[in-house]
Amino acid sequence: MATYAELKDIKSTNGGLLDKVEVACWIAAVDVVTEDPTPANHAQRLKWASKVFDNPRGEAERMFPALLAQNNAAAVAAINGATDAAVLAAVNAVIDLFADQIA
Repeated sequence: MATYAELKDIKSTNGGLLDKVEVACWIAAVDVVTEDPTPANHAQRLKWASKVFDNPRGEAERMFPALLAQNNAAAVAAINGATDAAVLAAVNAVIDLFADQIA
């Protein structure tokens, strides 16, 4: 389990993981734009996707702490070594959290 200090250190020093989060945001945003519009919060999800297209790095940086918190039970090595698929799954798991905050 990563300590709070270790999670903060990952956030501060792991540009490679942030790069993966950014790319995962691109992929997730395209998936949102092409998804069936039946989810109750589809309009909010589209707004989130638009934010990703406007500023992908900024949205990745905004999501990064939530993704670290979501995976705080994992070891630092596991967080740092997350596969592309694991990062995409983590981004997909928090899209609604961020989409619901957009006015």
